Amino acid sequence: MATDQRGSFFVIAFVDTNRNGQRDINEQGAILPVILAECRIEAAGDLRSTANPGNLNINFDGIAGNVNTANYSWVNISTGDFNSQATAGVALDADVRIVGGGADGKRGLDRVFLGWANNFTALSYDGLYRDGRHITRGALPVS
Repeated sequence: MATDQRGSFFVIAFVDTNRNGQRDINEQGAILPVILAECRIEAAGDLRSTANPGNLNINFDGIAGNVNTANYSWVNISTGDFNSQATAGVALDADVRIVGGGADGKRGLDRVFLGWANNFTALSYDGLYRDGRHITRGALPVS
């Protein structure tokens, strides 16, 4: 299956007991829905990420700045608080267009979650869309 197109697809997984390369009526199988979503940034102005090196801080045993010895007991690194672009060490902000499957491009979008992988501070996320909708993904239960 190629992954170079967005949309809704079905994959048939089966046990090819006679090894003829096709599913015969007597071979067990399952039909699996596959939905590929396309995510893209459409215009340069939609990407507003910025680095704020002044918000980065490192302390060795409570001493700020560079320490030229390896004889320290602990290190504390702070990369900002992620509450705003101005207070984060690296602020990643973009408007992203997402198109799913189906004729209207919306199939499967309820399964897409958003966020920047290096920016997650919890297992819950809240996305604000241009039309004012919020999409929230709650914390996963702890087993």
